[in-house]
Amino acid sequence: MPGIFSLFDVLYQVYFIILIIRVIGSWMPAQPGQSGWASALRLAYALTEPLLGPLRRALRPIQGNSGVDFSPMVLMLIMYAIRAYVFR
Repeated sequence: MPGIFSLFDVLYQVYFIILIIRVIGSWMPAQPGQSGWASALRLAYALTEPLLGPLRRALRPIQGNSGVDFSPMVLMLIMYAIRAYVFR
């Protein structure tokens, strides 16, 4: 069983980092000539959108027209709660 928990923890950490890259990418979009950063952002968006899209749609009525997307923060809290439950 320790192997499964180690794998889960590694996947959790990698996905968390990808989520952070997406958040940073929303503040610092890729400029022309930054092909590495643009590729990283495309990958981050592709891997996180399946979870963030439905969450964003669910949070939209609460957020109103604030212009701030809280879905990454909510996803991070959900991920942390799941990790805490698994490693309890």
